[in-house]
Amino acid sequence: MHATIIWHAQDVIYMLDFLLVIPTFNEEAFIREMISSSNRLLSKMYRNYKIVIIDAHSVDSTIDIVKDMSRHIPKVEILESGIRGKRGRDVLYGMRKFNSKLYCYMDADLSPSVSYIEDLVKKQRIGYDVVLASRYSLGSKLRRPPLRKAFSRTYNIMINLIFGDNVTDHQCGFKLFSKKAFNEIYRDSEEDHWAWDTETILIAHYKKMRMCEVPIRWSERRNRRTGIIRLLKDVYIFVPSIARLFYRFRIRKSF
Repeated sequence: MHATIIWHAQDVIYMLDFLLVIPTFNEEAFIREMISSSNRLLSKMYRNYKIVIIDAHSVDSTIDIVKDMSRHIPKVEILESGIRGKRGRDVLYGMRKFNSKLYCYMDADLSPSVSYIEDLVKKQRIGYDVVLASRYSLGSKLRRPPLRKAFSRTYNIMINLIFGDNVTDHQCGFKLFSKKAFNEIYRDSEEDHWAWDTETILIAHYKKMRMCEVPIRWSERRNRRTGIIRLLKDVYIFVPSIARLFYRFRIRKSF
């Protein structure tokens, strides 16, 4: 399939078939394998694709590794304009830089295999606007510290009770959007950090987009042990986030 060329102002914007955005901060342990695996898979699926790394000013060798790999893999591009603690903002920024038929983002730590991209794409091809990788839907397999798993399940149940969206996993960092869905989400997105994942689902839910979950095998690779301090930090992030989302979607109804 040949790329579609769209003239806009004085720029030529190529319509990609698939865009994969990977937000990074100090991912030297995973990023080489992540890029190699995703490029190997996408090269079999598409002719016209791009892998975009948006880095939040890593202080390890992440950027050096990506730059070195981009010399040998022309489909890889790095954006060094990420902001630590603004994950949602970074993902949207990376996606907005390119015009694509499909937009996907995935965390860099390879907790799920990149091979699940094929499963997400299959669902999109039969008419779904938003396809979510899920660690909790029927058929999924999860290896995660018990405290973190309990906190995550509690969070998802709370979102279900408040908003009635019936999604089992709001926070998995692995999602696929059609072009139409991405444009809607970009236009209406207000969150810029971890709550962005939940916000995208709620936008899709309230706009009645077709949405489904794909069960995955997930093995925690980054934080194999979860302490009380880490959980308290999560509570500090997510409780205000739920309050903002409640006000926006149930009170203000701005969607």
